[in-house]
Amino acid sequence: MLLSIDNHEFDLLMGYQVQTDEAGHEFSLTDPHSPGFQDSAKRQRYAEYLERSYQIADRNLEEIIDAAGLHKTKVIAVSYHGMAPQHTRGFPNRVAPTVAELIGMEPPTDAQGKAINSAIK
Repeated sequence: MLLSIDNHEFDLLMGYQVQTDEAGHEFSLTDPHSPGFQDSAKRQRYAEYLERSYQIADRNLEEIIDAAGLHKTKVIAVSYHGMAPQHTRGFPNRVAPTVAELIGMEPPTDAQGKAINSAIK
């Protein structure tokens, strides 16, 4: 994303940070039924790996925000799906009205959310 921000004009730029998703799938040991859950040293080590992935994502997002220049750019950070059980999953199309309004388009007809641009200006 940083390369795109530095070298291209854009109306909408979307990116994905894979490290938190991959680390969550690989190192989440929160369910007692997971293999390795009973090993407290392993749980601690895996928790540290997860924390490190969050720190990397946070640093990356900070660099993106700095490069984009908030005086001329709006940045919306959303979660992909998290590692919560299925009964607490999110619905990505709830952010669509906000993004659509920011880029001057009509939201999708099936969008479930409402534009919150007044709250982020």
